[in-house]
Amino acid sequence: MFANIQRLYTDKKFTRVFEWTKLVAVTGGGQIIVQLTGLLSGIMIIRMLPTEQFAYYTIANTMLSTIVLLSDGGIGTGTLAFGGKVWNNRRQLGTVVSTAIRLRNRLAIGSIAIGIPIVIYLLLHNGASWLTAALISLSILPAILAGLTDSLLEIPLKLNQNIVALQKNQIFYNLARFVFIVVSLFTLPWVTIILLANGIPRIWANFKLRKISGEYADARQPHDPEIQAGMFRIVKRSLPEIIYYCLSGQITIWLISLYSSVQSVAEIGAISRISLLINLFSTIFTTLVIPRYAKLKNQRSGLIKNLFIIFFCSMVLSLFITAGSWLFSKQILWLLGEKYAALKVELVLNIVSTCLAMISGILFQVYSSRGWVMNPILSISLNIIFLIIGISVTDFNSLRSVIVFNIFVGTLQLLMHLIYALFKMYKTPIIAHD
Repeated sequence: MFANIQRLYTDKKFTRVFEWTKLVAVTGGGQIIVQLTGLLSGIMIIRMLPTEQFAYYTIANTMLSTIVLLSDGGIGTGTLAFGGKVWNNRRQLGTVVSTAIRLRNRLAIGSIAIGIPIVIYLLLHNGASWLTAALISLSILPAILAGLTDSLLEIPLKLNQNIVALQKNQIFYNLARFVFIVVSLFTLPWVTIILLANGIPRIWANFKLRKISGEYADARQPHDPEIQAGMFRIVKRSLPEIIYYCLSGQITIWLISLYSSVQSVAEIGAISRISLLINLFSTIFTTLVIPRYAKLKNQRSGLIKNLFIIFFCSMVLSLFITAGSWLFSKQILWLLGEKYAALKVELVLNIVSTCLAMISGILFQVYSSRGWVMNPILSISLNIIFLIIGISVTDFNSLRSVIVFNIFVGTLQLLMHLIYALFKMYKTPIIAHD
């Protein structure tokens, strides 16, 4: 019996399955805590803030994500691509990270200069005073500043698969954020204070992350002009598409903010909060799968095989998530409160839209982790065509119609990323052991 157990533990297939099970359990367990605290704090914000104030919170949070994404401009992709080649060399990986941080700080100046006036305009358009709009805009700056480096500092941990340390830091941040938000809601339930309660713990966690990441990447290394030039090439190809996605990815909030009521803004913010649970699965993919894909040998069969495994798993997962949201929609909406109880169809449709965006994002990360970037002229042209077709067949007179529009466009974007990934992989040469 003991001999059989010993043979089992030395079997390569068993060892691989056991390793993946352990990693998924650690990552999933950590992300359950992260997403649960995020969900609880989100539900409390939805229930305790007046509709108008929650609408302002939704606009500010949406633009916060947009500004951070614009500040990245493809630098995270370049860091993963360059870092995957030197992931086991602390000094060289540190050079990659320090170069990426330097480049991202430069992009951040323009992103903030563009994003903050848009936040102020949308808030004023939806009834906020000048003072309220200014305070809310200032309150998202701490989260923006932390967001400039935290995703880059996570890359050395992901490449070296130190998932435990990464999860501990994320749990620390989310628990601190949860405490800050709860205290704010019961003492000073203002949008500005709640947004600060999100940003201040993030800066604190960022300092801890810098120390942990330093074990694998010495970010004090001087920047490398050659690496910077390589990243800048990726940025030049990625930035136009990222700018487009910043506009199209938040198009629901944009359309509702401009053409509908504060009530509709609050409604999409509420049901989108539930959709954020899907981040649990997206994070597992980006933490465990994408870094490993970045380190794969340049073999056609291996790249294509792993792509289809990733795509199939994400599709099956999305079907289960959508079915669960339909079966338990009444209970889910009960969590949000009576103000949002009639949004069953909108909830399920938004889950479908979010799942499509998740799969599309995973496919994008899969091929971009290899340093492949779609020609922005091609990608933006295709997406504009998708938008024109969608707009021509959609009547934007309700929240439901806007979400259906998102589903239509999201489906076409998913197919575009899948086709491009396969195209690049079929162009990969077959080598000796293929």
